[in-house]
Parts: sequence; C-alpha cells; structure tokens
Amino acid sequence: MSLVANFFAIALGAQDTGGIRGWVEDTQGKPLQFATAKLNLDGVEIASKTTDASGMFEFSTDFLRLDSVTLEVSYVNKATQTIVLKKANYASVIKMTLPNLSLTLNDVVVTGTVKNQNSASSIVFDEEAIRQLQAFSLMDVLNTLPGKKTEAPNLQSPQTINLRTSASDADAINNSFGIAVFIDGVRVSNETNMQSRGLSSRGLGGSLLNAQGETAMDVTYNGFDLRDIPMSNIASIEVIQGIGSARYGDFTNGAILITTKAGKAPYSFTTNINGGSSSFSLTKGLSLGEKAGAVNFSIGYLNSNDDPRDKLKSYDNFNASLKWTKNFSKVVTNSLTINGESNLDDIKADPDDDDRVMSYSKRRNLRISNNTTFNFNKRFFNTASVLLNYSQGKQYTYSQMLFNQPPKGIGYKDTTGIYEGVFIPGNYLAVEEIDGKPIAYSANIDMQTNLLPTAGLQHQLSFGFAFNTSGNTGLGYIVDPNRPRWVNLSNQNERSFSYEDSVRFENNVALYLQDNVRGKMFSRRFNLGLGFRLNFQNGRNNPQPRVSFNYYVHKNWSLSTSYGISFKSPSLAHLYPAPTYFDIPLLNLYTGQVNKSLYLVYTQKVLAKNERLRNAVTYQFEQGVTFNSARIGNGSLFGYYKKNKNGFNTFSEFIPAEIPLYDYTLNEDGTIAYFPTGEQGKVWELKRSRMNNGLSSVDYGLQLSFQTKFVPVIATSFGLRAGYTVSKYTGGNLTTTELASDVAQQNGVVYVQYINKQRTSRESIVSFTTSTHIPKVGFIVNTVIDYQPLLKQRWEAQNIYPVAYTLYTGEVIVPSPEAARNDALAYLRKGFGEADQEQLVIPSKGFWNFNMRVAKEIKKSIRLSVSAFNVLNMKPKAYKISNNNGSDSVGIYNYRPLSITIGASLQL
Repeated sequence: MSLVANFFAIALGAQDTGGIRGWVEDTQGKPLQFATAKLNLDGVEIASKTTDASGMFEFSTDFLRLDSVTLEVSYVNKATQTIVLKKANYASVIKMTLPNLSLTLNDVVVTGTVKNQNSASSIVFDEEAIRQLQAFSLMDVLNTLPGKKTEAPNLQSPQTINLRTSASDADAINNSFGIAVFIDGVRVSNETNMQSRGLSSRGLGGSLLNAQGETAMDVTYNGFDLRDIPMSNIASIEVIQGIGSARYGDFTNGAILITTKAGKAPYSFTTNINGGSSSFSLTKGLSLGEKAGAVNFSIGYLNSNDDPRDKLKSYDNFNASLKWTKNFSKVVTNSLTINGESNLDDIKADPDDDDRVMSYSKRRNLRISNNTTFNFNKRFFNTASVLLNYSQGKQYTYSQMLFNQPPKGIGYKDTTGIYEGVFIPGNYLAVEEIDGKPIAYSANIDMQTNLLPTAGLQHQLSFGFAFNTSGNTGLGYIVDPNRPRWVNLSNQNERSFSYEDSVRFENNVALYLQDNVRGKMFSRRFNLGLGFRLNFQNGRNNPQPRVSFNYYVHKNWSLSTSYGISFKSPSLAHLYPAPTYFDIPLLNLYTGQVNKSLYLVYTQKVLAKNERLRNAVTYQFEQGVTFNSARIGNGSLFGYYKKNKNGFNTFSEFIPAEIPLYDYTLNEDGTIAYFPTGEQGKVWELKRSRMNNGLSSVDYGLQLSFQTKFVPVIATSFGLRAGYTVSKYTGGNLTTTELASDVAQQNGVVYVQYINKQRTSRESIVSFTTSTHIPKVGFIVNTVIDYQPLLKQRWEAQNIYPVAYTLYTGEVIVPSPEAARNDALAYLRKGFGEADQEQLVIPSKGFWNFNMRVAKEIKKSIRLSVSAFNVLNMKPKAYKISNNNGSDSVGIYNYRPLSITIGASLQL
C-alpha cells in the first residue's frame, strides 16, 4: 500500500501547505481520528478529508480564494457540527468539538433533510434521524419520504421500494428494479438473483415462489430486498429521486447511498419489538492506536412471526460486519470491509396438515470491499479513490406438497422428438427446488480536482472508470421427473436447468466525466453541473448526458433545473430464462398397469434466451425551488416528469405445431403397439410467456417538504411533506394475442389480437409533523399525521374489439375499425357472451392516519422509545360501483390496525 502511495506522491509532487486547516476533538479534548470534514459551497460538497491520528485535517490552498465556505464535520455517534468560514478565518487553525449524540442537545434533527448533494433534490438522513425512527429495516426510513405513507414495520414479506410513481404490477416491479443501492460506494444489486419458476409457463408475476398465504419469498426481477441491509452500522443515508451525478449509473428511478460507521465509538446495544417482530444489534468502534487505525464491528439479528400464536412461518436474519480503517500516511487512507448475512424465511410443516405443505427460502451472502483514498491536496488533483469489491451468495428455495390424484402421463426428455413418456403415481410428495450461487466483482476508480478558475468561473472536475461482472453458478432449477411439483401446466413441464452451464457472466464498463461550474450571473450565484456517462452494457453503448442548474435568486431562495438520461441493464433472470418444453400427448392410454399402459408424447423444445434484450431507459426532467431561512425554517418544492421506455415485461407467444397422428392395437399379452397413421394434425393452443422490452410509461408529479425552526415558547417545530403522482402506462406491447373462443374457432378463427388496456393511476399523500423537544430532561415527542385523499380511479373495460385475427389457413385479417365493431364480427369481441366487466370507482373522500413517537433519555446512556402507528385505529372505507346495475358496495380500504414498537438502547 505504501508503494502505491509513494508512486502517486512522486508523480504529482509534494503536498501544498497552508490551506484551510483544523482539528477535531470530543468534549474531553481527545482527538478524533477518521472524522469527516467537508467543505460545502452553496450547499454542494466541494471537498472532503479524513482526520489523522491527531485529529487534524487540511484542505488545499486552492480553496483560500473563496470568499466564504461552509465547514461540516461529522463522526460516528457524535453530533455533526457546521460553521460558516469567512476569508478572514482561513489563516486560523479551526477547532471543532463534537459532543455525543443525545436528546439533551438543543438541535436534534429527526427527519430527512433536502440537500443539493448528488442530486438537486437529495434527501439525507443522518445518524440521529435514523435512530429516532426505530427502524427494523431500510424501508422504515424510506417511508418518511415525501409522498410515502407512515406504516408499521412488516418483515414477513420482501421489502422493495418505489420512487416517484403510483405504478402497480409490472410497472411497479420495473420501477423498483431501476433503483440502485450503494453501500460505501459499492453497488449491491438484485441482478444475479434467479430464484424463480419457469418464466415460460407463468409469466413475470406468476414465476415467483410463494409461501403460505401467497407471500412472495424472493424478489427476482424486482428491486433489492431492503430487509437484507443491516441498520445497526449505518451512519447516513442519501436518497436520490431525481437526476443523479454522472458518477452513479445503472439506475433509472433513483439511488440510495448508504455510508457506514468508521472510527472509535462506545459499545451500543439496541433492541426494538413490534408485535411478533424483534430486532437486536450490538456495535462498537475500537481504536487500535495511531499506527493500526480503528475497527468497527456490528452484529444484528431480526426475527419476525406474522402471528405469534402460529409458529409455522418465521423470518430470521443474521448479519455481521467488520470495517478496518487506517491512515497509511498523510496521503493514503484505506478501509477494508467484510459483511456477511444469512436469511432464513422458514415455514415449518404443520403436523395436522394432510397435504404436508412446506416452503422456505434461505440466503447467505458475503461481501468484501476495499476502498483506498488518496488525498493529494495538489494544485490540480484533490482526491482519488480505488474501490474493489467481491460478493458471493448462496440461495436455496424449496417447496413441497403431497399429491393424491389419478396417475398422469408426463414427458421428461430435454430434446425435440417423439418418445414413450412415463406415468407418475397419483400419490407422492411433490418437490420444487431452486439453487442459486450469485457472484459479482467490481472495480471503481474515481478522481476529483480542486477548483480550477477559468474566465471568472470555477470548475471542479470529477471523472472515473467503473467495471463490474456478475454471474450465477448454482445448480439452478432442480426437477425430479418422478415427483414434479407441476404437471402439464399449459402443455408444459419443467426440466432441470443448470445456471452454471447455461448462464454466462455479464460485463458492464462505464466511463464518466462531471464538471461542476460555479460563478455569478446578474450578481447572483449559480451552480451548473455538466455530466456525461458512457456505459457499455450487453454489447451496447449507452450515452447518458446529465445537466443541472441551480440559481440563487435571493439569499434565502434558489431555483434548480435538471435533466438527465439513464439506463438500467436487465438481470440474469431476464436474460437467461429456462427453455420452453411443450409436451403434446399423441396417445394417452392408462390401463391400471404401468407395464401395459402407453403415454406417447411429442416434445417440442424452444430456446428462450434473451441476450438481445435492450437496456431500460428513463428520460427525466426536474424543476425545483428551495427556501432556507435561519429564522423561519427550510423547505422545497420539486416537480418532475419521467418518461420510461424499454421496460421489462412478458407477452404471450403462440407457437403452432404440426404433429403426426398415431393409432394403436392391443397385443395378446395386453401390451400396446402403436404406429403412425400418415396423417398430420396441428396444435394451436401452445402458448408461452416471453420476456421483451414491452413496457412504456410516464410519471409526473410534485413533492413538497417544509420544516420550521424550533419555537422556544412551545418547544416545538412543525413540518409538512407531501407528494402527488400521476402515472400513465402506455405499454410497448400495443396488442395482445389470445386464443379464439369456441364460437370463433367454429368460424375458422384461431387467434385474435386486441389493443392492450391503457391505464392511468394517481396517488397523493400529505403528512403533517410536529416535534416537541425538551433538552433539559432528554425528552422528545414526534407526531406524524397522514392524510390520503382517495383520488378517483377508473379501471376502464379493456378494448373488446379485434384489431386482427388469424385463420386456420394462417392468413391474418386486419379489419377496419368500422368492420371490427360490426355485429358480423361480434363473435370475436373479447368476453363474447359474458357480462360487461365491472368498473371500479373510488370516491375522493380521503382518510387520516395518526402516528406518534416518544423517546426519553436517561443519563445520556439509556434511551427508551415507543412508536405507535394508527393510534386511533381508523378504518377507512371505499365504494365499489358496478356498471351493470349501478349498485354499490362498501369495503374497508387499506386498513392497518394499531401497532406499537417498543425500543431501548444502551451505550457503554
């Protein structure tokens, strides 16, 4: 490591001296090593340094030309301190004293704060805000974003997040899949997860394995399961919902940037209990001396049981992390992190269940990353970092059920042809297994310059290189032909499919350049961000320009405008689904004796690889205004428009097959002899699901947040956050093909095409918050009152008129719109002979939800917390109106009963 540092030091020259300098200490006067000191200009970070063993930090002399700058210093388990430095202060050595986080401090931030960091609309949660939320998982933190509902913890099913959309179904899955999660700069993704049933017979939604109660056990094709991210060692969270810096890529709908703790910290034990869920964590930061650095470790355990009275289903998560940080010199700082976690979504067999139903999902993951940072303080270069990461997991999904039914014939060969299948007994324990072994490697090199003055402007360049490769070497989908879980489903049967033999490693390479330009226009300050990222993914080049502009129209007011294009590559499950096996019985003769029975079957194997699948792309525009007043408070209002194209979805593909016809005779010994008749038959109903870029949608809306300053008279501050989103699903698959009705087939029609249903959905949430804080006694009360107007939603009946139809001869007829609506083709209308589909209307009457959190600190070492969700146990109602007779019905809408979380933390 020292050789690398010396090489960079020699290549770039000796360090400058005499820049902005200072030291960081605790309230006992002891220096704090590995504290983070940041310089911010107009709310944007322009430089970051880490303190050495003596608590010292130093910035380049290039920053001395600034008239003023904001210095922000943070450290694990300490309250962040911020001061504004004027030019006259630069020559002084600045001392920053950081007190321990405590409810006895005057300024306690309990919510996320809008900051112009890696995005104009970034929302940042610091360590105290995270602690206040009593979060079981990252989802509990993200539920406090503008436009999100306050909900009680729920660990029984995978947790994925959607940002800036009111989408559902496949659109919601794509939105979540397009959200990236970065932990200390390392992107953790769900792209290597292949724990799903055959896509061909079940489509996108039906391919996921479900537990008892239809709870999904895995999130294949979806975003990252947020339950897998331990909360105990998180120092801060930044949520990018808009256009992010060019440094971050391979996401279309947002990014979550997580920073973990580093540096000396006391033992901290935290526990939370909510109904059948409980969490326990232990963290500690150990100082190893000036030369050896510091080690931070954390151990966490989550347990959840949906109903404590029923021990059949439980969720358990064990996690542990170790982070070693060391200053090798004044130039080089290195962090080595090892994370491990193991999940057990366990469902035990019910001894009273005659069907012996049981299913579970096990996951184990190991991630090792190393980040080397070089602090040059040179005239041109400021910092550089080299980030290496390796991760490997083990996933195993299991499902079983006892069958008791008549014997069935089944095909088992994995090649196209005619052969004698087998009869499986009617009574057996059917088993379904999926074995995955995801592996990923990545390397990132990032560099940042100091401020470069040019023609009255100040430029700061960031540029870098990223590479990652991922694969899955598991056994894959394991099928025992003697006891298959699914038999002749849609004329299909599964075969074993090895991921190791069939899935290749996917490589992604990216280059980026970001220029942050600062200056004045009409005597007012502005920041201009010009970014460009070029990704090489799946053999395609994806240019991604991004631009942001921030202008201060007043000392308290600023306007921002951003535009960007971003791409998301498909996962391995999208690219490498198992082949399709159509099993068509030619003779199905069961006599009661297997050796005297015959199941003659024709198998047609159709490959399903999607290596030509394109990357999803999002074009996003964002306009915002922010307000910041030392006397009143701070707030922001952002409007956004997103156009999403090439999303991942499935469509129905019919594959007609010509098969020879067979006849048979009975031999004297009772066996069956068969022979071809010389005639051919045609099977039209063979259908499978195929993955394509068949989703297009538009999302637009508003996000508002405001937080007042603390009002001393009533010891309270007030807040407001709100979101309104409209989502329109236009669909890339404009039509869908269906097998014609029996009446239509009698008229010689086999397939009919209809226009896909187009939908529009709306969603709105308004949250009113209060925070009453009494520092003298270490007491705080937070209330969150959600109001959700039930905006009118209409599910229009699907277009019932055909746009094309196919005859038995193979001829495709495209009728005119007038002919399609003529009664002569009434037999081709969708739902012919059935009642019209129901139309659902929800009145715009809204409902309220009241939530409260209370925390009390005892002697600055013990903290007791209680959170109550839906305190008034309100039961909102909605109406369903039928098109047929105008009758309506009333039902409970989105009801969540009263839920209480009790927590405690102890620091030693």
